[in-house]
Amino acid sequence: MTSAESFDSNAIEVDGIQFETLVPEPVVILPKSWFKQFLHLLQFWSRSPSSQLSSVPIKLGLSITNNTSQAIRFNFYPTPPTMLPQIVGSDGREIKLLNRGCFHPLSPSDSDFPSVMQGETVTFFLKAEILWWKSDRFVMNIAGTDGLFWRFEYLKPGNYQIRFKYHNQGKTKKSFGQNFKEVKFISGFWTGEFNTTWKEFYLVSS
Repeated sequence: MTSAESFDSNAIEVDGIQFETLVPEPVVILPKSWFKQFLHLLQFWSRSPSSQLSSVPIKLGLSITNNTSQAIRFNFYPTPPTMLPQIVGSDGREIKLLNRGCFHPLSPSDSDFPSVMQGETVTFFLKAEILWWKSDRFVMNIAGTDGLFWRFEYLKPGNYQIRFKYHNQGKTKKSFGQNFKEVKFISGFWTGEFNTTWKEFYLVSS
């Protein structure tokens, strides 16, 4: 396995495959606390729909460019996780990632194992949101396709960086069809690991 920085300073290349962290909208206006929202509605300061939300979405994603001569498949099923997001604050300290829960996860499906054709660039975006927690603290939830979610705590207004860490050694995975009536094995997975470069985003008080 070979690894090198690509000509794009935001991408890393491993075995002829480029990986890049995506944050297309890096400035995020934080949601108001429930108390502030209540006062806001009572006094009719604004009718903006966004000001009435206790959570706000944040676009976080990964771009993969396959520069090899063959199609490559990836494992994005999060139980057990092959890819994890990592966030650090402006002081370089890692933001705590909480346990993803104890509920029985949903079984993997074909969409958890996307294939990237040779010469193709594919982007994948996570379902992520930031919620007010208490005082001036916020948490970020990132939903997984298994029905569970990652939670980062505690966030405050300021600058942050995010990257993705991927590690997969399995060449074959099991996939379930609808209603668990169809079980099949999928092969052709890329085995290896990568850490994408850091990408900044900014949390701003509302």
